[in-house]
Amino acid sequence: MPSDQALSFRHVRFKLEALGFRGISQKGNHAKFIRQDKTGTRTAILPHYTELTAAVTASILRQCGISQEEFERA
Repeated sequence: MPSDQALSFRHVRFKLEALGFRGISQKGNHAKFIRQDKTGTRTAILPHYTELTAAVTASILRQCGISQEEFERA
């Protein structure tokens, strides 16, 4: 993904779900996703905006402990 590319909420949500995350709640315009794995529980807060900037997407990936390559392969 180029560093300046915006992604849709829907696209990021589908990728996270493909990586084993599941949505557990939504409050206002932010959705909470979690994934249980051998290292513990990973939580990501995903803003429910039409488009997510590359900086916001990078922050979400850091929260999830997912590399850019892993995200693109999903």
